[in-house]
Amino acid sequence: DGGIWGRNIEWGVTESLLVDGNRVFCTSGGSSVMVAALDRHSGKTIWKIKGNGETSGYCSPCLIQHGERRLLLTMTAKSFVGIDADTGEYLWCYSHVTDYDVNANTPLYHDGHVYILSGYGTGGQMFEISEDGKSIKRVWSQGNLDSQMGAAVLVDGYVYGSGHQNRGWQCLDWKTGKIQYTAREIGNKGAIIFSDGMLYCYSERGD
Repeated sequence: DGGIWGRNIEWGVTESLLVDGNRVFCTSGGSSVMVAALDRHSGKTIWKIKGNGETSGYCSPCLIQHGERRLLLTMTAKSFVGIDADTGEYLWCYSHVTDYDVNANTPLYHDGHVYILSGYGTGGQMFEISEDGKSIKRVWSQGNLDSQMGAAVLVDGYVYGSGHQNRGWQCLDWKTGKIQYTAREIGNKGAIIFSDGMLYCYSERGD
């Protein structure tokens, strides 16, 4: 199709598709189709968003309820985008540029705010979503918590995750972005989850 619907990227399209009832959302990153909602039974196109000139960015999207809107949040190669999940309305696009166009971490949403982060020293940005969901404004940014692909978690007002370029594991204040502490006991980068009052951190060296 000449890349209209999708183009492969350096390390392969690794997005985990998001299923919502009878719909499945995908970030194809094509020249004419950036994101699409398909009928999961037939594959029929329900809606599609015209391309922003970027490929996909290895990101698995999230679906949130913000006020009266259901929003699909995801990352393309150089941007953070927000879409009305029900109508396919393209709401916003905000620049978030990394080396090698890797934006692999799913956005993290809480109480009207959304946090995005990427590796290679790019770090994270915090945004406040407008009440109607049609726009965002940046609240803060920082470069130390720059997880390449291990994501981050929010626990009791603090964001936890690993740095990419030898920055260690970081704890940030959700509201301000200020670093609370840095730890290097289990290596410098990896993946993180939270369960039953514990952070489980798995480093690249296997600890």
